Amino acid sequence: MKKTLSLLCLFLGLNCYPQFDKDFKTEYDSFQFVSKPSPNSHLAKFLAEHIDKKELKTISYTTRKAALKKIIRLSFTLTGNGKPTNFRIHTGNDKLNKKLKSLFKTYPLEKLGIKRKNKLGKYSVQLFSKEKRKTIINSSSIAVYDVPPILNSCKNIKRHSRLTSCFYQGLNKHIVQNFSTEIFKKKKLKKTKSIHIYPLFSVNLEGKIYNINEINFKFDHYSNRRNYYPPSKNIQVELNRVIRSFNLIEVPATRNGKPKYFNYDTFYILTIEKNNKE
Repeated sequence: MKKTLSLLCLFLGLNCYPQFDKDFKTEYDSFQFVSKPSPNSHLAKFLAEHIDKKELKTISYTTRKAALKKIIRLSFTLTGNGKPTNFRIHTGNDKLNKKLKSLFKTYPLEKLGIKRKNKLGKYSVQLFSKEKRKTIINSSSIAVYDVPPILNSCKNIKRHSRLTSCFYQGLNKHIVQNFSTEIFKKKKLKKTKSIHIYPLFSVNLEGKIYNINEINFKFDHYSNRRNYYPPSKNIQVELNRVIRSFNLIEVPATRNGKPKYFNYDTFYILTIEKNNKE
């Protein structure tokens, strides 16, 4: 009886975000420097014409970033026709969120320095801030344009959504092709297992991976009752090795055209299938 192991890597989520560089202490400082928010900006005056004081009072700072710095940002990407889409905003008021998204579809993007041909990255603007316990309209003068790192196999892509998809597919392929199943053979698995992994890593200004944090993962034994068991140290070391060897990034991340450090927070499920062949 010959035993073999196959490895399936299922991607479930990806969060990526720019990291501050040596010129700034935090990402917030970098964002403020580039976007130059002001109560007198063109966007602030536009919002003041449509948002009243009662609506401002309904804003709550519920997300981690909003709670920390007391600011509300809106992010979006551009369609093939250069129209804003994929809006993300959290004011704590669903009705106000919808209103702001609708308003922004009518806003002249050129006033924020946005070039409609730039579709690879994600745009972000500040809309509001909390000053002395009071929310005011304090909006960006310039949109912040973040482009994530680009793999050599993704260079011809022209849209942000496809670029992101291309990156995690490349990482997925790398994990599957380079992860050693010998570790699992040694553990003598009796049935199919799944490992939840959460690789955290950064990409520097040269497109090199560094700062690989400890990867958290759990064994998932499929049965009538789901139980979790701590993994072996050897598996953790192997996963870190695989991520460290991912050297396919050709273009580093940029913020408004300037190279930036970048962080990735990903979620995969590795399924190890045991097959018996005679």
